[in-house]
Amino acid sequence: MQCHHHLTKEISFLKIIARIDSDLIYHQNVIYENEYQDSKSQKDIESQIFFENKGQY
Repeated sequence: MQCHHHLTKEISFLKIIARIDSDLIYHQNVIYENEYQDSKSQKDIESQIFFENKGQY
């Protein structure tokens, strides 16, 4: 009986860990998406500046 109780406690603990894990993965994906957007707009700005400078020469 004691063993069974211990097991359910462990399972709920694992469920909590899994939930935290999926939250972390979700947040990492959001951060990655944002960084990707930032680097994309950064590249756009750089190419824009490059073309503007090229037009001046």
